[in-house]
Amino acid sequence: MRSRVTLTASAREDATISSISFYVDRDLIRQLRPGDEVHISRTACDCLGLSIIRMGELVAAIGAVTAVDLGRISRRSCSITSSNKLRKFLRK
Repeated sequence: MRSRVTLTASAREDATISSISFYVDRDLIRQLRPGDEVHISRTACDCLGLSIIRMGELVAAIGAVTAVDLGRISRRSCSITSSNKLRKFLRK
């Protein structure tokens, strides 16, 4: 299942577009907690990268991960990114 994420510019000045939407795996969105940092970036070839950082440590990253902040990477972070479910999602 997927969740639709919509980012909306708070002001038109310096905004190329007023809003943009994309889909993210619902289980990844469920990982979010209050205070988490979500980093999203689009590369020159229109690939999207997303990372979730909690208290400076990487919780999850997907897509063009070299384009987003990864915080501190720990053994726990690596186990999240290597899960079978996430690998299956990345193959879609």
